[in-house]
Amino acid sequence: TFTTAPANGVAILVMFLGRSLDIGTPADNTVATAKIQNDAVGLAQMASGTDGNLITYDASGDPANVATGTATHVLTSNGAGAAPTFQAASGGDLRNFIIDGDFTQWPGGTTLPCPINTNTYGGGLWRVMSSNSAAVVSIMRGTDVPTVAQSNHQSTYSLDIDYTTADSALGSHDILGVDYVVTGSDYAHLHNAQQITLAFWIKATITGTSCVYFINSGYNRSYVAEFTISSTNTWEYKTITLSTDNTGTWLFTEADKGLVVGFALSHIGSTYHATNETWTGTAQKHSTSSQVNHASSTSNIFRISQIGLYKGSSAPSAFLGQPISTVHDQVSYYVYTTYNRFVNIGSNAPAGQHQWQSHAADQKSYTTHSFPTSMRITPTVTFYTPVNGNSGKCADNDTGTEYTCAASQTNMHSVGIGPTANLVAGNKYGVHIFANARH
Repeated sequence: TFTTAPANGVAILVMFLGRSLDIGTPADNTVATAKIQNDAVGLAQMASGTDGNLITYDASGDPANVATGTATHVLTSNGAGAAPTFQAASGGDLRNFIIDGDFTQWPGGTTLPCPINTNTYGGGLWRVMSSNSAAVVSIMRGTDVPTVAQSNHQSTYSLDIDYTTADSALGSHDILGVDYVVTGSDYAHLHNAQQITLAFWIKATITGTSCVYFINSGYNRSYVAEFTISSTNTWEYKTITLSTDNTGTWLFTEADKGLVVGFALSHIGSTYHATNETWTGTAQKHSTSSQVNHASSTSNIFRISQIGLYKGSSAPSAFLGQPISTVHDQVSYYVYTTYNRFVNIGSNAPAGQHQWQSHAADQKSYTTHSFPTSMRITPTVTFYTPVNGNSGKCADNDTGTEYTCAASQTNMHSVGIGPTANLVAGNKYGVHIFANARH
């Protein structure tokens, strides 16, 4: 109790004993991070979430959650700027089941015409299937490829279909496609309702719906899948995922076709139409009714690059290939030639020829050529003269005289070369060899 009034301007501190001070609840968004004590936030203070989810940060740096994965999946980084995800564990069979899907090998040549109503191989392991179609094409080695920035892979060559004769009329039994045969022993790893993914880059003039097809060796089990070409004359990346068949007859040895994988090159006749993404057992099928006609003009282009067939529900982030020496040996298992790489068979090209010398007069001077690697089956062998490229003959390299030659004792490892006429003693002879063990 003051007995007199305090002087003017004097500060007075008043203390109330036994009373509490109520400071109230802080307003929202008013407590700074520095005001929170370390380790003060525990599990009990966190909001409830979904069992199995993980906490991460999104591309904006904000908290986010990683959705629970499927049993046995593992947490996988998707790189900077993307949240991780649960994915199937890597391992198992990771190979590309398309040999030389990067088109590095061209035994037999870089431009091969494909006559009407024939199944004609290009330089490597891809062939044109033509039946009743008026279109005429050549398989060419193209140099137009997706960029590294697009595909994360440096390619040098692509498969280029050159339309030399157009076909604008549609017949019900027309077929024009380009396909690859997976050998039975390789396909055995993919059979019986397993998921597979076909991945490829494509560049075509005609936009719209195009189709890929999968067929068994008996051509009585088929699966057709549509994909869309969105922009004309532009490289586009496509993937097709499906489950392999588990009915019908499928073959699994080196001697057999396991799976035919192909692209429709024109409008396919209605006889060979199928329902999209459905296995059918009626007959071979090559497209749906929505297939566009890539063969409508000789100015159209159709190019494919970096083709991969992979086990599983997705493809690798970039084309999966093999070292070039491995690819060379893999292709030589199916097709071999003494011509230098990229030289068309039947060319005037002495380099690489098999040569031998006749040691006695009036003898046929038989010789043997060994293949550098064992071939898939006993190959069909064709001989060519090194200078003129005449089929079925060898040549006297000293005089230029040509002799008819016949293959003998051919097996997966070698071929005998037998001139059918007597040779000149001491002269040197030469021949080019083309051995075909493809399906």
